Amino acid sequence: MSLLAQEKNSSKGVIQLIRDSKDGQTQIEVRNETKISKWSSLNQAFAEIFLPRGYPDSVCADYLSYQIWDSLQAYGSSITGTLATHNVLKGMGVGDKSASVMSATLTWLLKDGTGMVGRIVFTYFKGSNLDVDCKKWRLFADIINDIAIGLDMICPFFPGYLLILQCSSGFLKSLVGTIGGATRAALTQHQARNNNLADVSAKDASQETLVNLAALLTSLAIVPLIASSDLIVWTLFVILTMTHIYCNYRAVRSVNMEVFNPARFTSFIEEYIFKEKVGAIDEINQKESILFWSTHDFQDQIKSGVPLSEHYISDGNLTDFLEYHSTKDYILSFDFKRSNSILISFIENQDSVRNKLKAYFHANLILFYLFKYKSQAEKLFNFSENISNITTVSETEKIVNQKFEKMLTDAIGKGWKLDNFIFLENGWRITQLYNKKFD
Repeated sequence: MSLLAQEKNSSKGVIQLIRDSKDGQTQIEVRNETKISKWSSLNQAFAEIFLPRGYPDSVCADYLSYQIWDSLQAYGSSITGTLATHNVLKGMGVGDKSASVMSATLTWLLKDGTGMVGRIVFTYFKGSNLDVDCKKWRLFADIINDIAIGLDMICPFFPGYLLILQCSSGFLKSLVGTIGGATRAALTQHQARNNNLADVSAKDASQETLVNLAALLTSLAIVPLIASSDLIVWTLFVILTMTHIYCNYRAVRSVNMEVFNPARFTSFIEEYIFKEKVGAIDEINQKESILFWSTHDFQDQIKSGVPLSEHYISDGNLTDFLEYHSTKDYILSFDFKRSNSILISFIENQDSVRNKLKAYFHANLILFYLFKYKSQAEKLFNFSENISNITTVSETEKIVNQKFEKMLTDAIGKGWKLDNFIFLENGWRITQLYNKKFD
C-alpha cells in the first residue's frame, strides 16, 4: 500500500493520509495529533469560537503571546474601570438627596463633548504618526488610559472640581479610543497571514468580550465587599494599574514586525554596515524603543517628501546641485549649521518602496558617519562636518551603490518584507528637474 498524499488541519489537530491499496481503491487514514477526550473537544470548540480559522498557520508567530498579555491587561483595566465608575458616581452625589440631577447631566454631557473635540484635534495633529510607531503609541494609549481612570478615582475627594476632572478624563479617554483603534488595526494587519484581516479582527473582539465578561463577574463579586473601604479600593486600584502597565509593556514588546519603519531600519543598517551582521527580525524589534519619551538614533533627523525649496542650497551652488541629482532616484541634502536634519525629496514615478529605502539608507549612512562612527569615516575618506554638501552625498553614495542591493537580498533571507516601508513623509514630488520631465 503506497502513500499518495498527506494533509493536515492545524486548527483541528488532524492529519489525513491518503493511500492506494492493492485492489486499486483509495483509502483515507485519519490521525489525531492530540488525544481525544472531553477536554480536547472543549479546546477545539474554544479555538473555533475565539481563534481565527486555520490557527496557528493563519496568523503570525507572535499572535498567541500578544493576545495572552493583551487579554490580561484588558481584564485588569476593566476592573479598575468599574472602581473608577463607582467613585465618579459617588463624586456626582449618587445617594445624596442634595445632589442635583441636572448638574450631573451637564457634567456628563460636557465630558462627552470635550472627548469629541479632543479626538478631532488629536487626529489632525498626530494621526499620521500612528502607523509609523504603532507599538509606542499603543503603550502610550494604555498609560494615559490609566491616568484617565486615576482622575475618575479622585472625584469623591474633590467635588468642587468634578467638572474639570471629568472633562480631563473624557479628553484622555477620547485619545485612548482613537489611538487604540488605529494601532489595533495596524497590529491586526501584522497578525493576519491568510487574507483573513476581518476574521482576526472579529476574533480579537470576541476575545475582548469574553475577558470583559470575566472582569464584569469579578467586579460584581468584589465591589460590594470592598466599596465601603477606601484603603482597600485604592490598594486594589494601584495593584491592578501596575499590573495593567506591565502586561501592556509585555504585549507590545512581544510583537515582532517584519516590515521596516525608520527605527527598525536604522537599527538594521547599523548592524549590517558597522557590525557586519544581518539583523534578525526579533533582534531588531527588541532594539526598537517603545517608550514614548525615548527615541532611536536619528529618528527625528530625516525629513522626507519635502519640497525642493526647503533644501539647503546656496544660490551659487544651485545649478551644480540640480545637475548632480538630475540622474538620481531622489534628492538629498543637509546643512547641520542651519538645521539638524537631512532632507529627502522624491521624484514622481520613481518613488517606489525600493527607492525610499535607498534614500533612508543613504541618509542614515551620513548621520552615522558624522555623529557615531567618525573614525571609520576618516579611514574610508576625508570625511568631516566641514566638507561640502554635494561631496558628502557623493562619497556616501559610493557605499550605497556597493552595499544596498546586497543588504536587501540579505534582509529578505532573514524574513524581512520589503513590499512596504512605514514612514512619515510630506506629499511633495518633483515632476521636472534640470530640463528633464518625469511623466
